[in-house]
Amino acid sequence: MALRLRTGRINSVHDLRHPGALMNNTDMMTARDREAALLARCATVASDVSQTALDQREANVFMLAAMVVRHRFPAEAECLMLSAERYFAAHPHERLDPADIVRRGWIISLPRLSDMLGNQFLARPG
Repeated sequence: MALRLRTGRINSVHDLRHPGALMNNTDMMTARDREAALLARCATVASDVSQTALDQREANVFMLAAMVVRHRFPAEAECLMLSAERYFAAHPHERLDPADIVRRGWIISLPRLSDMLGNQFLARPG
């Protein structure tokens, strides 16, 4: 069974490595799969200040993630917030209220987001 993206099919393993490739495939992914992909992207961005959110979902989730982890992980929160702010500078109308982010199902709950990101940050080598 082939995975379909909005623009077509995934043709190679290389396509699967693109950070947004699986998150855009909503036909076959479960809510947990989408959450795992988004959390992995958060962890990547949290360790690289040069990263920018790729879309509205990422920008809003990064902003919310930065808010919920800032006391335990201030450096990671700063990277996440900067990534979101760069996206919102180009797309100011796409910023959502935190309640709307949860309502849209982009995250399951704030405590879960905080716990899962904290676990990912603590599990990183170095």
